[in-house]
Amino acid sequence: DWVAYMPLAGVALLGGVFIARRWQRNVHKAMMIFVSLLLLLADLSIFRDWQWSSNVTLWTSALEVRPKSALAHAMLSLEMVKRKQLEEADKHSQTAIKLAPELCLARLARGTVLLALDKGKEAEEQLTVADNLAQAQKLPVRIKRDIQFALVEAYLFQGHVELAQPLMMKLISADAGARDARAYRLAGLAAYRSGQYVP
Repeated sequence: DWVAYMPLAGVALLGGVFIARRWQRNVHKAMMIFVSLLLLLADLSIFRDWQWSSNVTLWTSALEVRPKSALAHAMLSLEMVKRKQLEEADKHSQTAIKLAPELCLARLARGTVLLALDKGKEAEEQLTVADNLAQAQKLPVRIKRDIQFALVEAYLFQGHVELAQPLMMKLISADAGARDARAYRLAGLAAYRSGQYVP
């Protein structure tokens, strides 16, 4: 939508000139045109607001416009995992990988889906690739942390506490990681898996 903002400014100005000229000739017709345009634009705004009312509707509408968007497939897959709709999530994550195997978020989505499907080894492979891609690409710190938290979970899922602990300590020692509840949940899980947990 943002691509159309500048060209629509010209259309809006022309529309204003048209209505102003109509107003000089016939106030009644100009008022009807103005109210009709106002109602049309209000309806379009309400429709767009509905499309963006949740992440699922946002990414679904994005896929209607650009069905080959790997990013939209990956993000929709992550949202489907949160809703426990794993079959749909699996389909979208596979599509994201096929469309853009070098897209870090596609690998994160695939790894997250595989973790949810209890496929720890495959999840670890995808998340390791995602982590390597994240280090090479200039991505927001939050995305890199999400990948590393998922990777720790994949390690712990398979019982590789020795691989999980250094990465987990790095995440916890980071400023944002210290405030992230996932870090402490995974630390507890690591302690339990390593036999250091005492109830």
